[in-house]
Amino acid sequence: MNLKRILIVFSAWLVSGSFTGHPIRDYNPDAWIEDFTQLKQALSAHYSNLEWAIENRKLDLKQLSDHTVTQLTKATTDAEAKKIIESFLNAFGDGHLFVQWPQKETTGSPSSETTPVIPPSLCERLRFSAQNQASRIDPLLIDNYTEIKNDDSKYFSIGVLRPPTKNNIGILRIPLFSEYAFPDLCELVTAEMKLSKEASCDEDCEDRVGRKAADLLTAALARQINVLKQSGITTLVVDITGNGGGTNWAEPAARTLTTKALKTPRQQFIRHPHWTKQFERRLDIIKADKKNQKVGNDEGLQQAENILRMALSESQKPCDRSGLWKNRKPDCSLVVQRPVLYPQSVQAYSKPGSLPEAASSQFIFFPSRYAYKEGVYSGKLIVLVDRNTWSSAEYFAAMLRDNDAAILMGEPTGGAGCGYTNGGIPTVLKNSKAKVKVPDCVRLRADGSNEVAGITPDVLVPWRPNDNKFQRTKRVAEALIHYSRTK
Repeated sequence: MNLKRILIVFSAWLVSGSFTGHPIRDYNPDAWIEDFTQLKQALSAHYSNLEWAIENRKLDLKQLSDHTVTQLTKATTDAEAKKIIESFLNAFGDGHLFVQWPQKETTGSPSSETTPVIPPSLCERLRFSAQNQASRIDPLLIDNYTEIKNDDSKYFSIGVLRPPTKNNIGILRIPLFSEYAFPDLCELVTAEMKLSKEASCDEDCEDRVGRKAADLLTAALARQINVLKQSGITTLVVDITGNGGGTNWAEPAARTLTTKALKTPRQQFIRHPHWTKQFERRLDIIKADKKNQKVGNDEGLQQAENILRMALSESQKPCDRSGLWKNRKPDCSLVVQRPVLYPQSVQAYSKPGSLPEAASSQFIFFPSRYAYKEGVYSGKLIVLVDRNTWSSAEYFAAMLRDNDAAILMGEPTGGAGCGYTNGGIPTVLKNSKAKVKVPDCVRLRADGSNEVAGITPDVLVPWRPNDNKFQRTKRVAEALIHYSRTK
């Protein structure tokens, strides 16, 4: 080996750290600790379930924070640091609190550079994307079940279980509570509105498209319920296992399934400019409709304005919670208790069609923005849930149960509760560029408990971790047959 080659090998040996036994690292613990400090500041400023986690999970925030810093200091790679941050967030037990790590950029191949870029269509720009979250069960695997196929099956699969008890059980699957999961609905709506795929669509246009798509989805749900009623069912099971949530379309969906006047659950907000902007926008729309004599409903608009002005004032009050990381209790609460509000609105219930068709009506009672008929189904109702039932799906289940409109069956839900209003509050960590999703609201059960705790069903199904889909389905069928015999 010549001298030049020896020097190259020796230099590589030194750089690798083999000479000292301590390899040179690219990992920078100071940068990660700086990100972690920023993360704690964000949670102090706008995480709606921080105090709940302390009170109900008995989290010692100082111990958790100190442990996380120690782990980040000891880590040797970015991959380890990411797992440490994820473990920190998981300690809060909140399905809406998580981190999204930036994806590594990939260099395109030479051939891809010459491929023409197809601009996204209008429906793609409006965030319509096909999704179909899988159920934990499959009724087709059990005897005495007949699937009913029709044009609406692509939205909601249905069928009838005919056990020996003669109590026919209808099973209806809701895979996701979101109109945005069905791009074909958007295509139908935009065609009706004479909007081309290249057309521009402002905020009002986007709202109309989303609302009309939701109404089409509600109509499909009503048709499937009627098909099951014509099949002679005595009980209806709505399967929302594996349903990760979606939008407030959960409201009209629930109201379609019962004749009871469902009271919407309470929703609490936080003291933060994000909510200040929302209240200001709602008040502007209400004030505009008050000036419009064609709208009417002066009393309702005035009541809404008064409540929202109180909420606006509360949202502007500062609240320093930074001392929580040293286990010091703050002298204020970030979550506002009064005035009482409901998702997007100030009333718990209003009859369909009782409010005028105006932009402000949704801020009086949010479901009024949708077209739906209460009580398309009026019989025995069971909602099937599991550990993968989250967010708006929990909203749906809790609302029906808390109004004594349904029995819940399955296993405790995941526990996500209220999520992000109007897109949420963006949190991007300085060094890692990670996006942290932080809930900014609280949704309450009828007993005042936080929905983030998850929902325990009335009838527990004894699913085991190693059960396959057939076993899970069989256990559900047995529970349903037993329930139909005793009720």
